[in-house]
Amino acid sequence: MGQANTLNKGWLMAKGDVLAYLSADDELFPNAVATSLRYLQGDVVLTYCDFNLFDSSSQLIRKVSAPEFDYLAMFSQLICQPGPGAFMTREAFQAAGLWNNTYRQMPDYEYWLRLGLQGRFVRIPEVLASFRVHEESQTFAVADEEKAAEPLRVISDFIKSENIPLEVLELKGVALSNAWIFVAQLQIRAGRFLKGGQALGQAFILYPRNFFQVRTARILFNSLFNRSLHRLVRWKNALLH
Repeated sequence: MGQANTLNKGWLMAKGDVLAYLSADDELFPNAVATSLRYLQGDVVLTYCDFNLFDSSSQLIRKVSAPEFDYLAMFSQLICQPGPGAFMTREAFQAAGLWNNTYRQMPDYEYWLRLGLQGRFVRIPEVLASFRVHEESQTFAVADEEKAAEPLRVISDFIKSENIPLEVLELKGVALSNAWIFVAQLQIRAGRFLKGGQALGQAFILYPRNFFQVRTARILFNSLFNRSLHRLVRWKNALLH
């Protein structure tokens, strides 16, 4: 059925007050559930944690310290703060609605945007999960044209939604510019350099200041060298083990 339809069906069937999901390549540590439940109190609708990044051979690449939650940054900078090991309340899930099954590149990010309007997200500063990166994983694989355009579609659709706070809408120009930058990243990573350059041009028109940010340079560096760097790390780990 695909990821979104599968999660929607599972969550609708589930009976508990707390919901989560675990992708095939991810792993929860033994204390992840109990620790997360301690933080999932009051107006908190979702918890997320730090996690370990592993390669396809189960060798540790690095520890990932998740960013502290900031809804405006999540929207305007397209920062998907929750990663593996996220837990949310059923009440918030029911209020936010189902995952959108038309998104294939970043359905989680789009869902967190909607869920974040229901209450606070809290980062747990502990490693409670692991995430595996390999050549077929969504964050690593080459995106087709439709997937590459998805960051722009997510932001464009979201700002058309009802009941978006004014302080969020005031940042729509920044968000759309960053969406174009992520489109460029996916196009360049796929070897479609002309389309990547055109996307960067659109990003510059919308918000030129983005091109004076270190983060933008990192995104573009990642688009050119991310796959090669992961291969080097994998080869290094293979030689060492």
